[in-house]
Amino acid sequence: MRMILADDEPVIIRGVQKLVDFEKLGIEIVGEYTDGKQAMEGILALKPDLALLDISMPEMSGVDILKTCRKLNLDLKVIFVSGFQEFEYARAAVQYGAVEYLLKPVIREELLRALEKCFQIPGNVQEPEKALPEADAHGGGSAAGATAYLTVFWQGNETAQMKRLTEFSMQSFLEEYLQENQLGEAAQAGQRAALRLYTADEETCREILTKAAALVEERYRQKIGFLVGNAEEIGEYLFFAEAADAPVLFVEKESEEDWKRFMQLRERMLDSVIAQNRGMLEKQYEQYTKLLVRVSRGKKEDAYFYLCTLIRMLEERFANLGLPGRNADTRKLLEMGRACATWGEMKAAYYEMMAGYMEQLQETVVGVENQDFLKAKAYIENHYDENLTLQVLADVVHMNQYYFSSFFKKNAGENFKDYLNKVRLQHSLALLIKTDMKAYEIAAKTGFKDARNFSENFQRYYHETPNEFRKRSRSGAGAGEAPRDGGEPPEG
Repeated sequence: MRMILADDEPVIIRGVQKLVDFEKLGIEIVGEYTDGKQAMEGILALKPDLALLDISMPEMSGVDILKTCRKLNLDLKVIFVSGFQEFEYARAAVQYGAVEYLLKPVIREELLRALEKCFQIPGNVQEPEKALPEADAHGGGSAAGATAYLTVFWQGNETAQMKRLTEFSMQSFLEEYLQENQLGEAAQAGQRAALRLYTADEETCREILTKAAALVEERYRQKIGFLVGNAEEIGEYLFFAEAADAPVLFVEKESEEDWKRFMQLRERMLDSVIAQNRGMLEKQYEQYTKLLVRVSRGKKEDAYFYLCTLIRMLEERFANLGLPGRNADTRKLLEMGRACATWGEMKAAYYEMMAGYMEQLQETVVGVENQDFLKAKAYIENHYDENLTLQVLADVVHMNQYYFSSFFKKNAGENFKDYLNKVRLQHSLALLIKTDMKAYEIAAKTGFKDARNFSENFQRYYHETPNEFRKRSRSGAGAGEAPRDGGEPPEG
């Protein structure tokens, strides 16, 4: 809609422009004037739809402008602005056809209310509501054409009036777009803007509505979406609309295949948690929640019931495996879903619960592994002088021999044999320094099979023979220092 502003006080014009985002409402300010004569000339030249006029202006009053417009049969909606002293005059001027009158200084809510009357939104003025159009052969459609319902995802700071005005403006814009391109029509369906497309083909509908949504968002700087389907079911699906992948969500019941896939995904997610496969869980959860919108038939309560069931099944799976769960309380799980304001918030809340089970499982496994590793290390420390083998240690921690080999290397950073030899060599150092035991005696004392094996391992780690180390450590030169291996003696 095109609009002019006229007031002999420029500050009033500037103030009105700052009160409301006219562009967002679909209103274009095409002229600004400071006297009545200029304003009248502007009306004749520009043919605006709306005029906000000061009732008392030089050259020509606002009432004179309105009377002239009526004589000329101009379709112009007029809102008067007046000072307190002109209040009675302004109120009386409504009889000449003014839509509303506002007192200076103009208040935002009163201006919105006046604009709302100008838009003639059904339900706010006594005017018959336009019926939802039936598609016909025009444009290649049929009576089976799809119906799409406009949904605006508000930012949260809009008043009810601002919302009504913006939606009505969007509806007008969409109707013009559809008719110009022979794609369909727009109308008001109850309290909701609706579009009837001349086609029922899902792919074509999606293409048309996606383009329309992009145009509306560019013009109004507001995110919107379309729900396509039966009018009776649309209200239920509004909760899910904002989180849809595209601006178009088709409302339809689940098929038998959908249900089977839904149940399969639930089981696979449980398996992914146990397997600690986060990447797979994320992928499966996204597929599951897409189907959940359909399976729950747009009902928020059903959606969080299924998600609660998923958590309860996970709790049971942990219990059956003898793993500590999170003691999920069904009542609290339901309350969590009930408290979610958006579908996105609900999806995130229950996924976080599932991820929590995975994290707990990881901590449990890590804790068990740490205990087993410490147990193995302690056993080596206490029995290094015995004939220790992988099988002996695997039996100590109740593991398969081959699994224990990789498990030990992962935790120790080296294989079992090398670690055992380092522990034995560390104990041999004290015997070389403090005793006169022969090499074969130390070998036997520390678990090496013979003196040769002991000496070979000692030289490989410390780059000198056991006797060379003994002489160096007892000579006083470097006594107590680490062997000359370029590093430190191995820790036990």
